[in-house]
Amino acid sequence: MEKKYYTIENISTMLGVHPKTVVSWIDGGKLKGFKTPGGWRRVVREDLIEFLEKFRMPIPDNLRDNPKKRILIIDDDEDYAYLLKKELEDQDKDYEIEIITSGIEALLKIGDLKPQLILLDIFMPGLDGFEVCRKIKENPNIKNTNIVAITAHFDPEVKKKALEAGASDCLSKPVDLSKIEKYI
Repeated sequence: MEKKYYTIENISTMLGVHPKTVVSWIDGGKLKGFKTPGGWRRVVREDLIEFLEKFRMPIPDNLRDNPKKRILIIDDDEDYAYLLKKELEDQDKDYEIEIITSGIEALLKIGDLKPQLILLDIFMPGLDGFEVCRKIKENPNIKNTNIVAITAHFDPEVKKKALEAGASDCLSKPVDLSKIEKYI
């Protein structure tokens, strides 16, 4: 728990919205807030979390008591993706895992998900993993996210291309989970 109370500026920075938006939420009764004796608006941490949950907005890690590590699996083989997700969950770690089955969909949603780690299949129909990796690394909001390329068709040339595209590593399927621990 970082703070008990937040200012309009704290909330606007945390959520990436204009301060006037936060004021309108408070004045409109959507977000519980109060005024200090000096007239400044403040919001209690729990009320902010309740507001974010009610309106299905992402909860920033610094508001969580125990922040979960977010992992995004991008793989067109849905069966393999769910198997990988189950294996990660069985490690008894506090992971929040999402699965996306296409490169295009991943690029559309990744800014909202802000994962710490992406497990990215290289050979997918449509937009392949190399291009998805390059696009992610171009985005200033998520370019520091670790990307581990995964493939059933592993060879040194594929690994070289994945690393050139911005991946932190390239592993063969089935993935040895001990090799991804350092990237989370």
